[in-house]
Amino acid sequence: MRPEPLPNLERRTFAMDSVRVEPSAAQAGTRIVGHAAIFDLLSEDLGGFRERIKPGAFAEVIGTDDVRAHFNHDENIVLGRTKPGTLRLEEDAVGLRFEIDPPDTQAARDLLVSIQREDVDQVSFAFQVRPEGEEWRKEKDGWVRTIRKFSRLWDVSPVTYAAYPATDVALRGLRTAVAAQSAAGRGAPEGRAALPAIEAPTLGHRANWRVPEKALERWMGLTRPAAARADEAVISILDPIGDPFAENPVTAKSVAAALRMIGADRDVLIRINSPGGDLFEGIAIYNLLREHKGRVTTRVIGLAASAASLIAMAGDARQVARASFMMIHNVWVLVIGNRNDLREVADQLEPFDRALADVYVRRSGNAEGAVRAMMDAETWFSGDEAIERGFADELSPADAEPQAAADEEDGINEAANRLQVMRRRQRLAESSL
Repeated sequence: MRPEPLPNLERRTFAMDSVRVEPSAAQAGTRIVGHAAIFDLLSEDLGGFRERIKPGAFAEVIGTDDVRAHFNHDENIVLGRTKPGTLRLEEDAVGLRFEIDPPDTQAARDLLVSIQREDVDQVSFAFQVRPEGEEWRKEKDGWVRTIRKFSRLWDVSPVTYAAYPATDVALRGLRTAVAAQSAAGRGAPEGRAALPAIEAPTLGHRANWRVPEKALERWMGLTRPAAARADEAVISILDPIGDPFAENPVTAKSVAAALRMIGADRDVLIRINSPGGDLFEGIAIYNLLREHKGRVTTRVIGLAASAASLIAMAGDARQVARASFMMIHNVWVLVIGNRNDLREVADQLEPFDRALADVYVRRSGNAEGAVRAMMDAETWFSGDEAIERGFADELSPADAEPQAAADEEDGINEAANRLQVMRRRQRLAESSL
């Protein structure tokens, strides 16, 4: 039986569309699936600090702790348990994923209906953190607690409300971190005395993220690839731009969210392999990247066509793979109507083509007439041709390095040849004496 009151117990709630009901493959009936925690997602204010959970934080407790699934953390409403296998937990690319095989009880049946109706769409979990498993850091927007190791996972619970006050346990950690920084004088500008910490009272909060699970999986895939440098983040644009008929379109909203997650001052690499798509989404993404304070590098790794070629123009450095392609053309639309309607639409499209041409002209250095002719002809460029015509600055590092090595070897050979010539001249001079 769990001791009460339990020391150092904390709870966090993610209010999002990450809990759902689906048919169970293991048994007749249905199961409840979702994510109880999301990795690397910075929480809202938890009463003086914010919090993020790192991948691997649950590794030591999954499979060792006997975790229960309750409704609203009520021990009288047991939905599943890891020991008999009616609750299954795992870490995936998104966070802590759970599957619950609920019992055939009235309370469980009522909950399934509530989840299907989306009356209940929030998940909470109760936990304890290892003393050495957390890190406190003063960041730009305030204190952030990073959890790297949990010492105990008690339960996973679909919940009605997502409101829990910041716990005394977490606030004690915050006060300790603030006091340590104050004593050491870290973070204070030169010549300014460190100020004493101010202990704020415990405040209520709502950790409220309403993001569909599929969107979260897409988001994490968009923003979590390994960076080219330690200080450089990566956004991969590998799908159509804003296309409502595409399965996973890249939108300005998703890119804006990724940039917020990365941070305004960090350098970012944009990998592009996209056939293009919606003009206005492409323009919005282009402007978001141009406004980013860090250095932006765009790199075409396959195809940057139509609206995707516009995004490729947003880089402070524009790179292309040697085996890649870029395409520019005029705006496309689908029109139904008579000849007067078609003429009217053609005139309406002119300002959009002119706006695109202006970007291409400014970024490539070509004359407007030349660019408009390329757009009229729907022009395709290879990687080398894109550089030659000014639509890219350089080859990607993977293609540029062998050439650099070859150039270096040529330089060494040239120096050796010059040295041999000098020695021959010296021997000739000595023999003539």
